[in-house]
Amino acid sequence: MTDFQCGVGSQLEEISDFLLEEKNAPEIGTMKTHVPMTYFGVERQGYDIQYFTKNEIISDFLKQYQRFLSLSSHEKNEIFIGSNLKDQD
Repeated sequence: MTDFQCGVGSQLEEISDFLLEEKNAPEIGTMKTHVPMTYFGVERQGYDIQYFTKNEIISDFLKQYQRFLSLSSHEKNEIFIGSNLKDQD
């Protein structure tokens, strides 16, 4: 079985022109901002968590780990988790 990998990184994203031109928005100095994003190894794309609380992030990672354990324990998913490839070394 492959190892479970997850974490939080920073991704640079452009700020929309609409927000930059909004008169009631605070002053924004640049056209880009860093957004906290999750990552899961190399096979799965992460997602934006900038509005998650600390407890929501922890809960989300625990949920993702539980999902990983559930999927990796089923024999029908063996081809996807790579455990059969390690046996050939």
